[in-house]
Amino acid sequence: MRKIFTGEYIKALDNYTIEHEKVPAVELVDRAANAFVQRFVRLFEVSSSRIIVFAGCGNNGADALAIALELYKRHYDIEVFLFNKNKTLTPECEAKKEAILQASDINFTEVGDNFEVPRINTRTIVIDGIVGCGINRKLEGGYAQLVQFINSTDCQVVSIDIPSGMNPSKNTFAKDEPIIKATYTFTFDYPKKPFFFEESATYTGKVEVLNIGLSDKGKESLPTDFYETTDIDIDKLLKPRPKHCHKGTFGHALIVAGSRGKMGAAILAARGALRSGVGKLTAQVPEFGEAIMVSSLPETMLVTNNETPNATYNIPLQGYDAIGIGPGLGRSERAFRLVEDVLLRANKPIVIDADAINIIAESRDLLSKIPEESIITPHAKEMERLTGYCETSGQRLEEAQLFASRYSVYVVLKAANTAICTPSGQVIFNPTGNPALATPGSGDVLTGIITSFLAQGYPPYTACILGTYLHGLAADYYAARYDHFSMLASDIAEYLPEAFKAFNR
Repeated sequence: MRKIFTGEYIKALDNYTIEHEKVPAVELVDRAANAFVQRFVRLFEVSSSRIIVFAGCGNNGADALAIALELYKRHYDIEVFLFNKNKTLTPECEAKKEAILQASDINFTEVGDNFEVPRINTRTIVIDGIVGCGINRKLEGGYAQLVQFINSTDCQVVSIDIPSGMNPSKNTFAKDEPIIKATYTFTFDYPKKPFFFEESATYTGKVEVLNIGLSDKGKESLPTDFYETTDIDIDKLLKPRPKHCHKGTFGHALIVAGSRGKMGAAILAARGALRSGVGKLTAQVPEFGEAIMVSSLPETMLVTNNETPNATYNIPLQGYDAIGIGPGLGRSERAFRLVEDVLLRANKPIVIDADAINIIAESRDLLSKIPEESIITPHAKEMERLTGYCETSGQRLEEAQLFASRYSVYVVLKAANTAICTPSGQVIFNPTGNPALATPGSGDVLTGIITSFLAQGYPPYTACILGTYLHGLAADYYAARYDHFSMLASDIAEYLPEAFKAFNR
C-alpha cells in the first residue's frame, strides 16, 4: 500500500529524508524542480506562452524559484513574483532568490507591502508556489486576494505539490475558501489526502504524481491511517490457481437479490461473481425470476421463494462460503424478512448492498445483528441513510470510518475514489475507475465480485481490496477501448478477464 500522509507528517517525511539519507534540503528543492520541469516542458512549448511564477516565502516558494530558473535556462518567457512581506524566507528560498538575482535578465519582483497585479490573459501560464503543505489555516489578506484574482482569470495554472490554500489535513473545503483552482497539480512522491475527495477536483485539476526520491524507510516508519492501493498490492494478493483444482476449490457463493422489476440487479451481481472466479454460485430469487435467471446465466444455480403473505423465508445458509445480499431486493415485507433472516442466522461475514442497506437503515435494530467483519457497500446516499446527512464527501468519509469501527465491519464507500474503511480505522483509497462507472448496476457487479472473492477464501479486507481494484480496472480497460459514455454495467463483468489478465493469473 502506498501511504498517504497528512499535516505534520508531510514535513516529517522531508526531514527524515534530509536527516537519515544525508540529503541537503536544497537538493530536495532541486529534485522537485527538475521533476516538475521535465513534465512541464512536455505540456507547454517554449514559444507558446508567457509564464508567471508566484512564490511564497517557504519551501514551496523555493521550489517555485528553482522551477523558474530551470525554465529560464530552457528559454521560456518567465516573470517571477516572490512574496516576502515579513522578510522571513526559509534558507532554501533565500538561496534560490540569490540564484534568481544572479540571472539578471529574469523579470523578478520581490513583493513587500505593495503589489501591482500583473497582466494575465488566456496565453498566460501561472505556476503556483504561493503556499504548500505547511498551511494549517485558511488564507487571508493579500494571499487570499491574489488567489481570488488568479481564479477569476482564464489562464492555465500549474500548482506545485498542492494548490495554494488547500489544507493537506482537512477533509472539507468551504465554498468561499480561497484555494487556487489549478489546471494541473504536480505533486511529489504520493498524492495528498484531500485529492481523494469529490470537492477537491475543482481545485486540483489533473493530478500527476512525480517521483523525487523521498525516503522509503521514512515512509515505512511514519504513521498514517490513509493508504492507496497499488498494482503491486494486487499482484501480491491475487492467488495463482493450482493446476490440480476443481470448482469446489474456489468456494460456493450465495447471492440474495432481485424483485419484481429489478431482476437485472440480480443478474448483474451474479455475472460479477461468476466472472471473478467463484467455483459455484447460487442465486436466491423470487419464483417469477427463475426463468429470467436461467436464460440469462445458465451457470447459476437457483433457490426460489414466492411472495405470498404466509411464505417462509428461511434460506438454507449451510454450505455457502459467502453470502451477498441486497441488489434489486426491493423494500417489501419479503425483502425485510429475507434480510432479517440472513442477518440473524449468518455465522460468518456477509456482503450487504443496495436495498439490504436501505432496509437496515429503516430498521435500525438490525444494525446490531450484522456479523462482525461483514462488508457494506454503500454509495453516498445509502451511507447517509445509515449515518445522517453529510455536507461534504470528507465528512461522509469520517462518518463511514466511525460506522466501520462502531460495528466492526468494512465499509466500501463508493465514489470516484472508492474508500475502504476498516474496523481498525484505516482508510484505503482505490485508484482505478473512471466516469464510465456512473452507470446503473455497476454497484451490483461490485457486490458480486467481492462476494466471489470472499467465497474463494480471501479475508474480508483482501476481498474489498481486490474487488474494488479489479472492478475499476475493468472499467478503465473499457474506457481505453471505447469511451466514458457508453459503458453498461454488464460491460464491467465482460472486461474483468482483461483486468485479471493484467496480473497473469
